Amino acid sequence: AASKMAFSGLSGSVKSWNGAKGFGFITGSSCPVDVFFSRTELPDDVKEVQGKFMQGRPVVFDAEQLPDGRFKATAVAVPYIEGKEIAGKIKTFVEKNGYGFIT
Repeated sequence: AASKMAFSGLSGSVKSWNGAKGFGFITGSSCPVDVFFSRTELPDDVKEVQGKFMQGRPVVFDAEQLPDGRFKATAVAVPYIEGKEIAGKIKTFVEKNGYGFIT
């Protein structure tokens, strides 16, 4: 059996993201082809992100080659960039106090 090719420490940006279907593609100079990724490979704090927030976002990831020759990203991380919005989920909010916590 052929051994599976794996790469680590790659970087790129999200070319497209379909939050409703839970997948997208990463492009970048370290990837000669667009790389598929699924919601399951994202950090918990961005798994449920919808809309255009993910598009164009820089990411770092590992990748493996699938039997059909295409590549799938694994362990996708979305680094914090100063001045850019970041995603979060409201954990708690106490209206009478006027504040809450985001995770």
